[in-house]
Amino acid sequence: MSDLDVLVVDASVLAAVAFGEARADEGVALLRGSRLVAPGLLWYEMSEVARTKCLARSDEAEAILEQLEAARRLPINLRSPDWETITQLALDTGLTAYDAAYLSLAQSLRAPLATFDRRLGDVAGRVMSALMAPDDDVGGLGTRLHERFVEAGTFDLDLPARSAPRAAPDFSDPRG
Repeated sequence: MSDLDVLVVDASVLAAVAFGEARADEGVALLRGSRLVAPGLLWYEMSEVARTKCLARSDEAEAILEQLEAARRLPINLRSPDWETITQLALDTGLTAYDAAYLSLAQSLRAPLATFDRRLGDVAGRVMSALMAPDDDVGGLGTRLHERFVEAGTFDLDLPARSAPRAAPDFSDPRG
């Protein structure tokens, strides 16, 4: 597991995967082969997503709760962000303190942040590009992510139908 790249994952990506949302296949491709890390806030946000889905689709509540439980079994290492910097980071970037917690953790780990939140992604891209130095001739973080996920052809995944309960995917095997 030590040879896997660390990746900070936020609730937007994990919810897409866990609940079979439209971008689930993209989320699986982003997470596969990585050592996943997130602030503990992740599970509050995932629980809120599940609650909202249960209220909107009460006939699917049992399946939604099963999907949440499957997501909780994923190998995600919960880490505390740098609490002393979150408020200032949120003020400096215009992010919420919640989103700043993910970005702060990514900064402290010098790891990419997987998010489908456009605003958080844009801010993280700017902040992290200043922090992450390119590797030799490989290019910057964006180039490395592109090579890792797009050129590796990891987007052709079969996913279950929306809201269908399923076993949690195993992201620890880099071979897929």
